[in-house]
Amino acid sequence: MPHPLDPADLRSRVQDRIDTELDRWEVELAEIGPDVADLTGPVRTLLQGGKRLRAGFAYWGWRAAGRDDDEGAISLAASMELFRAAALIHDDVMDDSETRRGKPAMHRALARAHGERLWHGDPDRFGVAGAILAGNLCLGWCDDLYADSGLPPQALTAARPAFERMRGQLMAGQFLDIVTSMRPWHRLDDAERIERSRHVIRYKSAKYSIEHPLLIGATAGGASESDLAALSRYGLALGEAFQLRDDVLGVFGDPEVTGKPAGDDLREGKRTVLIARALAGADDITTTGDRPVARGARPGRRRGRGLPRADRRHRGPRRCRVRHRRRRRGGPRRSRRGDRGRRPRTVGPRRPRRRHHRALHLTKGALHLRKGALHLTKGASGPRPPPVLLLVVGHPAVISCSMPASTQHGHAHRTRATR
Repeated sequence: MPHPLDPADLRSRVQDRIDTELDRWEVELAEIGPDVADLTGPVRTLLQGGKRLRAGFAYWGWRAAGRDDDEGAISLAASMELFRAAALIHDDVMDDSETRRGKPAMHRALARAHGERLWHGDPDRFGVAGAILAGNLCLGWCDDLYADSGLPPQALTAARPAFERMRGQLMAGQFLDIVTSMRPWHRLDDAERIERSRHVIRYKSAKYSIEHPLLIGATAGGASESDLAALSRYGLALGEAFQLRDDVLGVFGDPEVTGKPAGDDLREGKRTVLIARALAGADDITTTGDRPVARGARPGRRRGRGLPRADRRHRGPRRCRVRHRRRRRGGPRRSRRGDRGRRPRTVGPRRPRRRHHRALHLTKGALHLRKGALHLTKGASGPRPPPVLLLVVGHPAVISCSMPASTQHGHAHRTRATR
């Protein structure tokens, strides 16, 4: 019985169409050898289930143009899911994500298979290379399924510009996301940060998630220009709202429900609207690149830059630091009297002096609090509680313990605050 919100039984029909095409493509690649299964198997797993959001909007765009239900429209909708799969695989590689829909991301699954088989080379590089190729394969299959959907040729020709625009703008939007995450924000005011973040999500997610699939289906169905303009406005606004909600779930969501780890965007330094608005409320903080520094502090060129001078007093004079580094390397220690008839005294390597800071180190965890800012590092895999967004000295950060339950006892220690 169809779902009340899916009277056309779209999800199961799209899944059947995808499975049929995957069977055909696997037969075509079988002559290469059994190793190709490592490439096509994870793709098939990724294409099982899901919201079918893009497929749904492509199909209902076709119906919005006054067209009846058609198997060609189902094939057109299924091609959107192959495009989505390619975007997911490449996005996981760029973000170095661990999981996707509760399972290991494709590059992680390939790296694990490499290690289990005791092959030569770097497992991570093997996983990344295989995932890139799998994403490219999905892009080619998407184009094949679009062209062979069974819709009238004039309908496919009319929708082709929207299809190509979706493909090009997504790639450029992904690059824009990378560029924005690398650019410093300290020269931008709050309004500029928010506007740049919204500009990224429009072209990285909002357009290809809803607007473009909707326009592809409606254009293929022969919708008028006024209808296309209205659908474009609707799809862009809804797609942006969808991505804003996804950013919130990426920080506060439960990985068991969302199927992806929490805090990945923060660890990768993504400039989301959520972070931009959090920084807008932190009027006592500024940023140098992605480093939080107190407002009024002068970012210097020496080690420890970005900290107020009062926080650097524990480091001592420069000559003391040079002598300290020399001792750490195990070199000879000079006598305070020099060479005046006395043999210089030598000592072995000394334990380095403790720095004056408070830090909570988890040997296998992800929490590292240092000098008032929170630096997040990747920890061990396993279930972890949903993170909490807060301001630490005015800086938004995530507290998230990624230690397995078996390692949470007896592995944490707090360093002493020394002078």
